[in-house]
Amino acid sequence: MIKEVFKRLVGERVGRIEQEWTFDAKAGIMNAPIVASLKRGGDDKYIFVPTKDGILYALRPSGDVLWSFNSQESKDKVSDVEMMFKEDEIAWNVTSPAVDDLNDDGESEVVFGSESGLLFAVKSNASLLWRFKAGDAIRAQPVICDINGDGKQEIVFGAVDGMVYVLNNKGKLLWSLDAGSPIECKAAFEPKTGQLVVGTDSGRLISISPRGKLLWQFDTGDKITAEPVFVDLKSKGEQNILFGSFDNTLYALDVRGNPVWAYKSEGKICSAACTADVNHDSKPEVFFGSCDNNVYALNSEGSKIWSFETDFWVASSPIVLDIDRDGRLEVVAGSFDHFLYILEAEGAFMLDYMPGVSGVVQQSGSYGNVMTSEPGGFHGKKIWQLKTEGIIVGLTRLTGSKEQVLICTANGRISSVVHTN
Repeated sequence: MIKEVFKRLVGERVGRIEQEWTFDAKAGIMNAPIVASLKRGGDDKYIFVPTKDGILYALRPSGDVLWSFNSQESKDKVSDVEMMFKEDEIAWNVTSPAVDDLNDDGESEVVFGSESGLLFAVKSNASLLWRFKAGDAIRAQPVICDINGDGKQEIVFGAVDGMVYVLNNKGKLLWSLDAGSPIECKAAFEPKTGQLVVGTDSGRLISISPRGKLLWQFDTGDKITAEPVFVDLKSKGEQNILFGSFDNTLYALDVRGNPVWAYKSEGKICSAACTADVNHDSKPEVFFGSCDNNVYALNSEGSKIWSFETDFWVASSPIVLDIDRDGRLEVVAGSFDHFLYILEAEGAFMLDYMPGVSGVVQQSGSYGNVMTSEPGGFHGKKIWQLKTEGIIVGLTRLTGSKEQVLICTANGRISSVVHTN
């Protein structure tokens, strides 16, 4: 007890993190779970878990199954020839879903794609509403948005056939655009500008108008699977586009496709960056993982604040939240090393030398006594670490009476992690 009080007095974190429950899907998982309500504007929260065997689960916040939908029951809509060329392990894999009210009836629909090329729209009671057949596999989460301003929801997604598809809320094709390369990246839509952006396997980010016209394109050095993120980096009401590439670089563009800055890591960037103002300067900080094993924190101008090294790839997106509800934000990241890391969002300042105490090695030539370099810098600081049962492929946040982090591992397990005192 005395030790805990002392920790609080000196600003150290107290308590621990632990798993509250685990759900075993009994099949591999490639995509992150999603938390959403099954009623428009509802407070009820459910966890949607996509699996490699084609089953989408809806879980209650307790980890119990509400319902499941088996996409393999639509085998008759896919030819044997098509499936013959799919890898057995992922032949029926389904994507993370988009969840929203498609038909304005107050109930949310659940829309997700599959390796078979089928896009499914499922009602809140798990019955099939409609399905749409794309030209090839759908590997990224679809987007539900009113892309053309008609007051009705549309569904936007890309496929491995290189096409961007836009469907109406009844599953009918409105338009499609040939991107010229397979798409495994979730699209992003900015309603203020009416702009749709998506990345391709050729390393090109393309911008599309609400009517399907190509506006501009920006080329990187390698494949893009990381979802683009719209964010006002300068807090001046002007949107920027953040996205990572397999060329190891995180890019910031303006909405016309002009580069603002780029930050080079030492590994591929597979998933979206996240942003949050963690130091209260009214500008967002940028957080992302890389296959150089690091979690990075950048300022809004693209300069590194800190990094934290794990023992393997950080291929999924980090999340920012206050897991212990002490008023300070944490960055939560999962690694292929099987560990969940909870880090100080602002990092920790560490001295490289002690001004006025540490000696300075004198070199030949003229010099003064005034030090022109900073005496130290910020470093990533670990608060807690938790070993999981497999490679972490996705994280998401579930907020209720307490903050929960949902961990998704490649071997098919979803675990809820909470902070306890």
